Amino acid sequence: YLLKGATSTEIAHAIRVVSAGESYIEPRIASRLLTEASTPQRFVLSDRERSVLRLVAAGMPNKQIARQLSISERTVKFHVTSILNKLNADNRAQAVSLAHERGLL
Repeated sequence: YLLKGATSTEIAHAIRVVSAGESYIEPRIASRLLTEASTPQRFVLSDRERSVLRLVAAGMPNKQIARQLSISERTVKFHVTSILNKLNADNRAQAVSLAHERGLL
């Protein structure tokens, strides 16, 4: 892979690499891919999910969380399910524990 603005020298180098049977990825592209890959999006929680998780960590039930955040209980359940999925947790207690380990709380 080459960027559109690649110089003739970069293009020639890429052709040599590919003709030798190897793959070529422009270093700037490779660097960006590595940076994105090193930040697991799965663990990124929205601001609202973090708010819900903080209240879960405080031991609040869904109904109380809903009142505290002025949202429906159904919405709280949706956020809790999303948090569990993102953290790959089986339950609320495990989600809180994992969030602490990962510095999300």
